[in-house]
Amino acid sequence: MFLMEPFYNDYCCSVHPDILKALSELGSRNFSGYGTDSLSAETRALLLDQCGLKNHGTVCFMAGGTQTNAVLVAYLLKPWQGVICAESAHIQYHEAGAIEASGHRVIDLPGKNGKISPLEIENFCRRYEKDPTHAHMVQPGAVYISLPTETGMLYSLQELRDICTICRRFHLYFYIDGARLGYGMASPECDWTLKDLGALADAFYIGGTKQGALFGEAAVLTDRIDTDGLFPFMKQKGAVMAKGWLTALSFSVLFKNGLYMDLSKKAVGQALRIRRALEEKGVLPLYPSSTNQQFFNIPNEYLTRLSPHFAFDIGAPSDSSHTQIRICTAWSTEESSTGSLISAVKNL
Repeated sequence: MFLMEPFYNDYCCSVHPDILKALSELGSRNFSGYGTDSLSAETRALLLDQCGLKNHGTVCFMAGGTQTNAVLVAYLLKPWQGVICAESAHIQYHEAGAIEASGHRVIDLPGKNGKISPLEIENFCRRYEKDPTHAHMVQPGAVYISLPTETGMLYSLQELRDICTICRRFHLYFYIDGARLGYGMASPECDWTLKDLGALADAFYIGGTKQGALFGEAAVLTDRIDTDGLFPFMKQKGAVMAKGWLTALSFSVLFKNGLYMDLSKKAVGQALRIRRALEEKGVLPLYPSSTNQQFFNIPNEYLTRLSPHFAFDIGAPSDSSHTQIRICTAWSTEESSTGSLISAVKNL
């Protein structure tokens, strides 16, 4: 049994009780396989409608984020193409080379706070086009961003529009990793919606694993993508589940009555309360994140007093007296746990 209050990640908690209740109510009901059932069809229609893509897109359910990124990026790219991303992107550092294993290069560009600027993308594409030997080089075929980023940062609606414009200009697909998408939408600084993503991105996914589902992600592809070969491609990559309805059930429960956003807002609100408590002690955040991930350069004496009771994601020492940590809330983080941490911070 884990006795410390958990603030180390948002993907190791169980599953929301409403999903378990819905699952139990199905009893021994049988469904057709591989997502061809009525529940999967209803859930796909529900998500497309919320993304402003009714009758104009495709939804497919996959088991996890790395699988979703690896399958969709490889599907979007031609064999000689690579994907542009920020140098700190998840696909660059935390997916064990899954993109490269599919035969595609990850083209990492300098970023700030986990974000890649539209200008950086445009400048790279112009340099590629002007290079007299570009026919011998890996051709950029897509742009990848995560929303929020690895540092909990958000792109603004204008930044998303600018990236979309550049992608259209240079014939690149625009792909968004939405593992923590709900926590981004719940941020007080968020000025975009699912419908904006449906209009701007060519493909993105809505995270479930980190946001209340038993497991799974809902990948959304617009009709700007030819999906005729998507199912066999997913099958070839081991990304088609026989019990496809199981992931659909989670998303049906999460999205029918606004539960997804309710849980996301709860987690973000608690993260910002913790941030304020640390700021009042003079511990400033490393990044101006307004989502469920908060990063600090904390004095070692504070960490020594907190760590026996609270579990954080601990990074590298910043210097002889400070250590970088991430404090991460989740849909399941209890108010009492947050209160205990805030009280402990105030007593440091």
